[in-house]
Amino acid sequence: MTSSIPNGFSSEELQSLFDKANVENHDINDLSSEEDTSDLIIELADQVQTYMDRCACLNEVPPQLLGKVVTLFTINRMIDWHSTVGQKHAELGAAEQALGWMRDAGKFQAMANIFSSISVCDEDDFLRENCD
Repeated sequence: MTSSIPNGFSSEELQSLFDKANVENHDINDLSSEEDTSDLIIELADQVQTYMDRCACLNEVPPQLLGKVVTLFTINRMIDWHSTVGQKHAELGAAEQALGWMRDAGKFQAMANIFSSISVCDEDDFLRENCD
């Protein structure tokens, strides 16, 4: 099953995504309000979801399984981010801020643990019981 999941994207695919993104016209500092930022983020998330669905179908992978793995990657990224920021605050002697960031890292860890225990399809090899 996992042999159809690509290890990466070709440089042509990435260039095409960059061209479509039109990054120059989406400078976050030019947005006039938080509402504009929220709208842009929702639009980008929708584009990512559409791309993931296409990618999964083209590679004959269940879209819900790809969504689960991308979500786990994202949660782990948030764990790393919150842990790093918490550590930086601790090094600066800002204990209260450090504790808050570390607590949130722990919440993300709990999310990952719960999410890893949920099967999304028969081909789900990403269950916690299979990864231990």
